[in-house]
Amino acid sequence: MTNSFTGKLEKIDDYRWRIPKDYMPGMRVPGVIYADEKLLKSIIKDNAAQQVANAAHLPGIVKASMAMPDIHWGYGLPIGGVVATDVEAGGVITPGGVGYDINCLCGEAKILLNNGAHLRIRDLENIFRQKNLSCFDLAENTLTETPIAAFLKIKSDKRVLEIKTLNGNGIIATEDHPFWTPDGMIRLGDIGCGDVVAVYPFEGVPYEVPGSEVIVDEDDVRKLLLSLEKDSRGNGLTQVIDLLKKRGLLPMRYDSPQLPYLLKVMGYNFGDGNIFFNKKRGKGCVSFYGAQEDLQDIRSDIAKIGFTCSRVYSRSRDHEINTAYGVRRFRSEQCSCKTASSGFAALLAALGTPVGNKTDTPFRVPAWIMKAPLWQKRLFLSAFFGAEMTAPKTMTGHGYNFYCPIVSMNKNESLAEYGRDFLLDISRMLDDFGVSTNKVSHRKDCVRKNGERSVRLRLVLSGNTDDLINLYSKVGFEYNRQRKGLSNAAAQYLRVKRNIIRGRKKAEREAIEMAAAGMSARAILEKTGPNGMNLRFIERSIYGTRAEAPRISPYSMTFDEFCEYTVRGMEASGMLWDRVESVREIEYNGHVYDLTVAHKDHNFIADNFVVSNCGVRLMRTGLEEKDVKPRIKQLVDALFAKVPTGVGSTGRI
Repeated sequence: MTNSFTGKLEKIDDYRWRIPKDYMPGMRVPGVIYADEKLLKSIIKDNAAQQVANAAHLPGIVKASMAMPDIHWGYGLPIGGVVATDVEAGGVITPGGVGYDINCLCGEAKILLNNGAHLRIRDLENIFRQKNLSCFDLAENTLTETPIAAFLKIKSDKRVLEIKTLNGNGIIATEDHPFWTPDGMIRLGDIGCGDVVAVYPFEGVPYEVPGSEVIVDEDDVRKLLLSLEKDSRGNGLTQVIDLLKKRGLLPMRYDSPQLPYLLKVMGYNFGDGNIFFNKKRGKGCVSFYGAQEDLQDIRSDIAKIGFTCSRVYSRSRDHEINTAYGVRRFRSEQCSCKTASSGFAALLAALGTPVGNKTDTPFRVPAWIMKAPLWQKRLFLSAFFGAEMTAPKTMTGHGYNFYCPIVSMNKNESLAEYGRDFLLDISRMLDDFGVSTNKVSHRKDCVRKNGERSVRLRLVLSGNTDDLINLYSKVGFEYNRQRKGLSNAAAQYLRVKRNIIRGRKKAEREAIEMAAAGMSARAILEKTGPNGMNLRFIERSIYGTRAEAPRISPYSMTFDEFCEYTVRGMEASGMLWDRVESVREIEYNGHVYDLTVAHKDHNFIADNFVVSNCGVRLMRTGLEEKDVKPRIKQLVDALFAKVPTGVGSTGRI
């Protein structure tokens, strides 16, 4: 069946549209879509209308192939599709909107959680209701999160296939498991060598169950507020503590559900944010600065913590900055948002976020973060890097090699040592992710308006390929969509380049062994294949008197060319396109697993692939009509209690 709708729809009324029976040869009935004109545009864009027409070919189908207002791309029927068939006329029984198979993954598949950690799918069996996953809003082309609605574990009678891509991604799944492609979700069994699938190169770190140790309690908040000279007249101090307790934020523990969001907000605030208490007994205020879409993500996370953040404000500002190289003047568009809550400000401050002007304030990475589980450290680091680390960028005039990433900060000259210690804390945390750092540089900067001199401190990270891959695929960036997308592309590009270079070095070692055995250069070339070597290379490097080590030529594409090839159409999401190298059937006797997520686009990330979830399924039983008929009412009540129904609380139809 085709997967691209090109026909014209006939308007029945304001909420119904007909696909005529003559649209495709072999259609037994027309298609009918229930939607208004606004919904219809996205339905056609999603190609789901074509699946309505495809379903009209089913043997025994009666009246029409129908689709409800929640229609979107499925595999078989569209999600939201409904058909009725006459068994006497050769009809089939099929669950509406989900296709015909139970699609699953092997138990080793790593599933990306919303907090940047991963778990093997089999390990989600008893805890899936407690976890949220990363998934994609396909209409907005952005990464988001979703709860898990159901967990599936079965012994499948389907073929089990292993798919590998040219860029080194691989996964094992049943043949009916759908993968995201330029044509929507396609079953693995229908994907072949040379086809294109979507991948998400960020892999995160293994999830670890956090302990219940208290990080901040009521006394810590009280001491913090008293140290800021916020007294308790008018019950202000008591009101702050009562508010935090009421929202489940005191005591704050490593396993508190709000802590992952607090870690991200804290990390960003250490960079592009600040906390101020306006005056004695005054309101606390937490502000953030950045790109509008990134601030919207911060606002969303603050709401999950339990507070309200203002809308994002934008204004043009003229700047005049004294630097070591002279006065720099420029205009910029500044976006900001803020939370005017003493409780929120006090909680962040008690957790160790600096208060006031950070240039004039001594601070370190809070000790409790230094001993947190790795995935919690990642949340803090990635948000801080979203504010303060340079974006992945290749060297000027050389599009293959990347500049060393740099984290910078300004500090009052008298507090320079605190700045150095803070950056060394960051360096020690990066060690845990397999990321090396080179040095902390220090130079005097400008004289500030108050007459004091500031210094510029820079933590320079390693530019080694393995270090960069670990940085971009395990730590990454939060609250910075542009850098997140670039870091995903950089991680994938560097993996490809590393694999090519390793292959060439292996071929070189084999060539040396063959030369020692007396083979000619031409015979060696025929034996080893291309692998970046030519006849002249072999003659000079193996038989010649070359003094220096042979130089392995770089990956043939520059990074910019690689991005143009792999990112097209998905720039905001962080997804990349990857080409399939092989699909092969394997022996697999274990259980297979799948998840159903609550997000409308029904997808998640498994072993870096973007895949569909399992949906509502038809389940066969040994019951006959005489067994079921006396219990119809109880069965229907049970089905309505267990199976989602309707078209959504905000639907007009």
